[in-house]
Amino acid sequence: MDFLIGLLVIVLLIPFFMLVVYLMRILPGEFSLAAIGLMLLGDGAIGAIFHYVGIDFVQSTKYLNLGIACGFILATMFKAVYMIMNQDKINKILNK
Repeated sequence: MDFLIGLLVIVLLIPFFMLVVYLMRILPGEFSLAAIGLMLLGDGAIGAIFHYVGIDFVQSTKYLNLGIACGFILATMFKAVYMIMNQDKINKILNK
């Protein structure tokens, strides 16, 4: 159960990624790298907050941390697949 609680971090990571992609569309092309930095910082903050809040609800932090790590792996796979499937949109964003 602790693993599944940690895995729920993906519920926050995917919408945050979609928000950053939306911001990349409306920002000028010069700020695309800053949006990626924002995504890295935001992912770390989401993971840390989820960890420190989740400690109160679990019995084993080992499995909570393992679930959070697997959530980050799945979110990274989603990001890679999204970028591959939508290359034309990403190229338009980066070449504004």
